[in-house]
Amino acid sequence: MSRKGPNNLYNRHQNKRALAKKERAKAKSRCETFENTDVNPISWKSFDIPPEELLGESERIGIVAEVRSGTFSCLTGKELVICKLGKKIPFELGKSLVIGDEVIYEMVGEIGFIRGRMARRSYLARIRGDSTRFSAASNEEHVIAANVDIGVIVATAAYPNFHAGLVDRYLILCQNGRVKPLICLNKVDLTDVRDPILSYYATELGINVIEASTVTEQGITQLKECLSGTVSVLVGNSGVGKSSLINVLLGDTMIRVREVSKKHKEGRHTTTTSQLYEWNPGSYLIDTPGVRSLGIESVEKTALRYFFPEFQEPSKNCKFGDCLHDNEPEATCGVKQAVKVGIINDQRYTSYIRMLSELV
Repeated sequence: MSRKGPNNLYNRHQNKRALAKKERAKAKSRCETFENTDVNPISWKSFDIPPEELLGESERIGIVAEVRSGTFSCLTGKELVICKLGKKIPFELGKSLVIGDEVIYEMVGEIGFIRGRMARRSYLARIRGDSTRFSAASNEEHVIAANVDIGVIVATAAYPNFHAGLVDRYLILCQNGRVKPLICLNKVDLTDVRDPILSYYATELGINVIEASTVTEQGITQLKECLSGTVSVLVGNSGVGKSSLINVLLGDTMIRVREVSKKHKEGRHTTTTSQLYEWNPGSYLIDTPGVRSLGIESVEKTALRYFFPEFQEPSKNCKFGDCLHDNEPEATCGVKQAVKVGIINDQRYTSYIRMLSELV
């Protein structure tokens, strides 16, 4: 079969792959340590947003609390307003608005019309996968929530089992979007067994780890103290209890909960759309749908190592400056030597190698 011609399927596939690769290359990976997530805010495109004091008489600033079929619920103070896109707003803006975005809207009667979006200071995103390998959209970055201060990575002590590899992926996404991570180990009332890597996260990486239970309410007070005065997003696999945690934090049972599948011991999807809740004045929680897989394809292969801060010092002993710490001989790789003597957690290194094999 000839591969010549602009309309050939093979050529179209190659062009889309090249285009997707170029787009990923443009998005430079941000590789600060977890402690520096509050500096150097990301530069996002603004849409000529005026300062608050220059707003028109009928214009307001609100936080997108829910997105549904072209309409947006915007929270301004204690008021929730249904908004639509203004006529002069680019279609791309409306398509990209997510929970947590700060927007300016103008009231016309009882309906608000969005005029623009404030620049984002942080975000949490995952890769939008699709069913066809010919689509460039399969590698698009899909923003889950914007302007997030803390990403609460919810995992479980049991049912479903603790998955360190998934936690590591969420840590990378938090770091990439300049969101401070917090690990909440839920359902600790079900077992006394703890994965040793949890202690490693806390002592070696300096990540706050809170053990919690919605049954006994263990750790709930500590969690509230950490999240007070912030915009926080709860992320995690299906069935880890995100909705149950929010129910306890909110003090009511507004959110539906579902039991874990008894057959597969995996979570069932409860939340189907993201939604923002104000649980205290100036304190917001974002509930997101659970995900069973989490791609990190937006990270460049040569940059992945920088998302593992414990690699930094041992890598100074690597013979080659571009060492990826995978196929190099142990004698020439400081990171491999650190894993061997226990300085670097072997589970973390295994997660790194697994993710590295997924990148091109």
